Amino acid sequence: MPLQFNKLLPYIVIIIGFIIAVFVGLFTYNHYEEKEQLHLEMKSHKVVLFLKAHMHLYEHVLKGGISLFKTFDHVSRDEWRNFFEEQKLHKDLHGAEGFGYSEVVLSKEKQEYEERMRKEGFRDFKIHPQGQRELYSSIIYLEPHNEYNKRVFGYDMFSEKVCAEAMTKAMQSGEATLSGKIPLLQEFDKDIQPIFLMYLPVYKKSSNPNTPQNKTLEIQGFVYAKFHANDLLKDISEILFSDLDFEIYDGDSSKPKNLLYDSHTNHKSTLYKTTSIKMNGHIWTLQFRTDKVLEGENSYIIFILPSLVLILTLLLYLLLQSLIMAKKNALQAAQKLRISEERLRFALEGIGDGLWDWNLQTNEVFYSKRWKKMLGYEENDINPDVSEWKSRVHPEDIKQTFEDTRAHIEGETDAYVNEHRLKCKDGTYKWILSRGGIVSHDNEGEPLRMVGSHTDIFIRKKMEKELEIYALELETKVTQEVEKNKLHQEKMFNQARHAQMGEMIGMIAHQWRQPLNAVSGAAVNLALRQKFGTLKGEDIDQASTFIQNSAQQMSATIDNFMNFFKSDSEKEHFKVTQVIANIKDMIDAQLLTHNIELEIITDVRLEIYGNKNELTHILLNLILNARDALNTQTKTSKKITIHARIESNGICSLKVTDNGGGIDIKIIDKIFNPYFTTKEQGEGTGIGLHMAKEIIQRSFNGSISVKNTEDGAEFTLYIHTS
Repeated sequence: MPLQFNKLLPYIVIIIGFIIAVFVGLFTYNHYEEKEQLHLEMKSHKVVLFLKAHMHLYEHVLKGGISLFKTFDHVSRDEWRNFFEEQKLHKDLHGAEGFGYSEVVLSKEKQEYEERMRKEGFRDFKIHPQGQRELYSSIIYLEPHNEYNKRVFGYDMFSEKVCAEAMTKAMQSGEATLSGKIPLLQEFDKDIQPIFLMYLPVYKKSSNPNTPQNKTLEIQGFVYAKFHANDLLKDISEILFSDLDFEIYDGDSSKPKNLLYDSHTNHKSTLYKTTSIKMNGHIWTLQFRTDKVLEGENSYIIFILPSLVLILTLLLYLLLQSLIMAKKNALQAAQKLRISEERLRFALEGIGDGLWDWNLQTNEVFYSKRWKKMLGYEENDINPDVSEWKSRVHPEDIKQTFEDTRAHIEGETDAYVNEHRLKCKDGTYKWILSRGGIVSHDNEGEPLRMVGSHTDIFIRKKMEKELEIYALELETKVTQEVEKNKLHQEKMFNQARHAQMGEMIGMIAHQWRQPLNAVSGAAVNLALRQKFGTLKGEDIDQASTFIQNSAQQMSATIDNFMNFFKSDSEKEHFKVTQVIANIKDMIDAQLLTHNIELEIITDVRLEIYGNKNELTHILLNLILNARDALNTQTKTSKKITIHARIESNGICSLKVTDNGGGIDIKIIDKIFNPYFTTKEQGEGTGIGLHMAKEIIQRSFNGSISVKNTEDGAEFTLYIHTS
């Protein structure tokens, strides 16, 4: 243990020194980071204040345009141009690429408005783009009147979703409103950069709207300003805040597509702070970054202190390594004892095993006394040569044994491990587990010695053989039991089907009773008319048609019951409503006899995959059980409900619910067991619910469960839809 600790000590020193250096660096970095945070907090606050003041200035300019419309009954294009030039907006306010006025046009007034504009000298004037909208906005004034702004003359900003949202908000609030980031029509042939607009509504001069509805009705148009984000904000970053790295995003998300402005497009700084501000009814998200902590003299101090700690650690490491090497050289004299120590180690680890020591250069082998005794030989019966071992390996095992030996000697495996048979002195073979490894190499890396042990595994091999025989016998018995269980399941299923045949005969009788009574009544009616001489041709035709319809109804009943007892097991996609409708046709008359209401709640589109006849068996069994439970009740309102729907996980659930009082809590966990029944002896087989559970699991990969509700029992089938 002390020797191992001495070897690890230099590395422990390195680790401790590295940890101390990291802590020193972090402490220094945190100190300068806190200092920089205070500076950045003040800067970021100034940026926010400047942005709000800057946009407030543009809002006042737009309000000046509003005053122009309030002062004059009609503002001409020249008056708008004079206002723009007198304000010197293109010189004093950078970033605003245009100040304009867009007139609101109702849908019913669009054609008249376009004709009026053409009469004013704009022969090809049309509100564009085309499309039917409740409101249109036509840009008629936009300064400066350059080649780019001319292209938007007559453009309807209500056709652009982002513009329409901002204009609607401004119109209903009466306040200046910023739009989100938008592409504009006049940006052809120009460097693309993020764009947004500010709108201020102009209401009709005689109006004074005070509600959003009135403001919408009295809107005349909008004065607006168009901004290039880069041109507008570069003064902030390049002049006022050149040492601050920040980005501005449109909205409350910092996704790349929402980027309005980036002060340093090639920044390598890290995110420091994110904040959101509301600008004229619209939200901007600002992200501030910094790398100032590692700039200037700070960076030298932050890196120098940890570096000094690491240098001291390295010197201490080299000192310890030199001491360890000196000790290692002192131990070189004890190397001659290694062979004896290795033999002793293998002998101690393999107590009861034979030991061998193979010189790979001379092929001499030391065989221990136990190695020889294991094969029945005395001390002097075996020569110290590798051929003594090779000659005794079983012919069937020799190839694999040599291959495993070669693989380890050539370095392909970490250890030599092989099981083979060795010939004993009496001529029999004994199973041996041989393990070993290379323990020394020459200066060129060639293996010199290989040491290992032999373990007698005869008893283990004998037990493995017996286990193989037992496993084969067990597999045969399991197969036989599975076949027996399969036959038993088929027998139980047939019993259940036969038990239901009596029910089916009763159902047929109920289903036929009404049409038979009707046919009998029709026949008696014909006989009476003939007796009294009032029989006519049309009476015979009507009676014939009625009797044919009744016969078809009885035939359909027979078809339903024949399909019920088909043994066809093919799976298909089918609608649940089809199965429920067939069951209703079979049992409806019988339920009415017992004054039981059958309610069906299902989606007609619900479709599942499986055997339709088997699902019919299950649902019919549940309905008949519910009927029997209700017949024991004295209540006047008896009801069975079938509710089919798709659950949120995509599984189809079929619920059969009754108001028959429920199942005794003492036996509710047993009702799916085979041959368990709550009915009187001779009235039930006790296998209907058990077979329902088996069919649901086997054919539909589903499940069935039961619980009591306030009024009765509720059985639920869970079935995959595909």
